[in-house]
Amino acid sequence: MTSRGQSLAPGGYAGPSKGTTPVPEGGTAKEEQAPPVFVHPMTSFDAQRGRVRTARRGIFNKDLPAMMYGFGDDAHPANDTVNVLEDILVDYIADVCVAAHRVSKNKGKLQVDNLRFALRKPQQAKQLARVEELLVMQTVISQAKGNAEGLQTYAEEEDKIAQQQQQAEALARLTKRTGR
Repeated sequence: MTSRGQSLAPGGYAGPSKGTTPVPEGGTAKEEQAPPVFVHPMTSFDAQRGRVRTARRGIFNKDLPAMMYGFGDDAHPANDTVNVLEDILVDYIADVCVAAHRVSKNKGKLQVDNLRFALRKPQQAKQLARVEELLVMQTVISQAKGNAEGLQTYAEEEDKIAQQQQQAEALARLTKRTGR
């Protein structure tokens, strides 16, 4: 059964949904057929949000129990609790991405500014602050990597200079011995 109350046929075809139209005066009721909804076997239709929900479970199975423990839950929370929290998390992420996609100018790609705009509400101030913090940390890390690469290059250059100096000294000793 889908969340609309339709039973799925093999292959995920939900079949036509039937509804009635108001009866005109002096007429009889006609049954209308809505277009069929194809629902993949690994998905279900979420009528409340008007979109298909994937049945992927376990995306966050490793991370959520540790996060729950960090926030004061049991060290080994029940699987049902983790699954419910994962559903809530996936729905929230999907809702934010859909809201960001709605304001996107380039519909094929989400940008950071779209996510910032989607998280602009006062109720989401903490999430927006966290996004801003992660963006700052991303630039700090990339700068640090650039500096580390620069330091590595500098060390390699020093090694080359030291080798050249050793070769020059060896050549000087050799020329001193041979008298050239």
